[in-house]
Amino acid sequence: MADEKSGLDVAMDALEGEIKLLGESAELLCKRHLDFVMAQNKSRDWGSKSTLFAQTRMRGYGLTANWYEVRWYGSKITNTRRMTKRLIVRPKVGYSYTAATLAKQSQPWELDMVREVETEMVEIRRRAFFIAKALSSLNHLDRKKSK
Repeated sequence: MADEKSGLDVAMDALEGEIKLLGESAELLCKRHLDFVMAQNKSRDWGSKSTLFAQTRMRGYGLTANWYEVRWYGSKITNTRRMTKRLIVRPKVGYSYTAATLAKQSQPWELDMVREVETEMVEIRRRAFFIAKALSSLNHLDRKKSK
C-alpha cells in the first residue's frame, strides 16, 4: 500500500509541476503582448491605442488565461483617471477565443501579435484543462484510499 501511495504522490507532484510551468509560460505570453502594446501605444493617439489585455490566474489546480478589454474613465488633470477591465467571454466549446471576437477588440497594428499569443494560449489552456482533471481524479483517489 505504501508503494501505491508513494506513486500517487509522485504523479501528483509531477502534474502540479507541469501546471506551474504552463502558468509561467502563459504569464510570459501575456507579458510579451503587454510589452509590445506598451511600446506601440507610446507613439499613438488615444483612438488607435490598444485596449486588449491578457491575464492568467492560477487557483488551486486551475489555470485561466483570459483576454480583457481595458477602458479608462475620469480625468487625468484632476488625477481621477481609473482603469477598468471587462472580461471578453470565451466560447464554452473549445479552448480558444474566436478570431472574429479578438479581431473586433484589437487594433489593426496588433492583430498579428494577438493571433500569435492566442494560438500559443490555446495549447496551454487545453493542456491545463486535462492536467487539472487528472489532478482532481488523483486527489479523489487519494481521499478514498485514506478512508
